[in-house]
Amino acid sequence: MKAIQFSKPGSPEVLCYVELPLPLISEDEMLVRSHHIGVCIPDTLIRSGIYPWAPPLPTVPGIEASGIVEKVGKNIRKFSVGDQVIVSAREKPERCGCYAEFISAKENEVYPVPSGASMEAAACLANYQVAYQMLHKGARIAEGDTILVYGAAGGVGSASVELARLNGLNVIGVASDDEKLSFIKEIGAHFTIDRRDQEIGEAVMEITDGNGVDLILDPIGGVKFLERLSFLAPMGLLLCYGRLEGYPEGDLLKEMVRTMGRSPAVRNFSMHSFDNQPEKRIEAMNSLIALLSLNKISPRIYSKLPLSEAAEAHQLLESGKAIGKIILQP
Repeated sequence: MKAIQFSKPGSPEVLCYVELPLPLISEDEMLVRSHHIGVCIPDTLIRSGIYPWAPPLPTVPGIEASGIVEKVGKNIRKFSVGDQVIVSAREKPERCGCYAEFISAKENEVYPVPSGASMEAAACLANYQVAYQMLHKGARIAEGDTILVYGAAGGVGSASVELARLNGLNVIGVASDDEKLSFIKEIGAHFTIDRRDQEIGEAVMEITDGNGVDLILDPIGGVKFLERLSFLAPMGLLLCYGRLEGYPEGDLLKEMVRTMGRSPAVRNFSMHSFDNQPEKRIEAMNSLIALLSLNKISPRIYSKLPLSEAAEAHQLLESGKAIGKIILQP
């Protein structure tokens, strides 16, 4: 079978399009033929060698795919040959294996594609998993809260906008060009901030009549991270889930004391908080599949590339140009 594999960390060029043996399945596994493979930020971090939970090398990257069951072991009960399914490597011992024509998986690593949902959309739920857990577990949102979403046109950002709106939050999205601003408005943001020519803190205070926001979702980090504490409403939370501009800098405790009149909180979020809580992962995924089946979430596909162009897909994702999701097709 064809697959993407790399043997040493580095730039996208380390991703090699190779021929590998077809996976042999055990009695407790099934063989899935991939149709659509989601490209995710963890894939790029694993490839770069900076992911703390990276699998041993060489490895086939990829944490999600949709496809068709080709073969089942004799102990498989929930799925049959021909079923349309989602493979989630977040349920596997190692976060990898989906950049391939065929994937072996156990029952607990597979979910059914809901009736009426496209196979493309089914390969986009990893971003929604992150957004769901941030909103419901990381932040414990309440209807009527106001949320500020940085990178709102990206994969996790746009998923966060959709889910926040569905949960009755007032959504402010931040983006950097007209197409992205139009997109986040289209998917549910009540307000948008153009970071090219608007000072974000001033815009937040104008939108909220000086009160600030209850929650900030921040994948940016960097030198301006601590400034965002001043954008929070009383008892607000600044939740960091990435470092696109580097590690947050500055004296966090000093800045929290300076803004203590609003009792701000900071949380560093990782999906690995749920590594030993499969019931919470299953709860989230089942909720998202239900929303997908009801057309209440609509992942936007920005680009579909052949599996052989995985390096180009990583370059595109890391460029920040993508609006929504990038998909690979075997």
